[in-house]
Amino acid sequence: MIINGKFGKSRRKDGKETAMFCNRRHHRHHDAGVYRPSGNHAFDSYKAETLRRLEDEQAAFEGFLQRLREAKDKQEFDRFMDDRASAAAAPTEVDDTPRPGAY
Repeated sequence: MIINGKFGKSRRKDGKETAMFCNRRHHRHHDAGVYRPSGNHAFDSYKAETLRRLEDEQAAFEGFLQRLREAKDKQEFDRFMDDRASAAAAPTEVDDTPRPGAY
């Protein structure tokens, strides 16, 4: 799959390619069987609790990634501002060489 470049894609019967690894939040309507009760109350409770826990963990992880991206962006911006401030504070060399046509 990796060698021929088809990693992460699947071909449907109608010939269209679809992603194999989808974000469950956006595709719950396709997974109606996942939320259908099985008839076993203990299993259904366990499944509901596990799915809730996984969704909470996913939300927490996505929040962590967002904070990580923001920290990286802030670090890059702070570095840029420091470089800019040090360049502005550095003495500039004055070129006293006369130029043709200059008085």
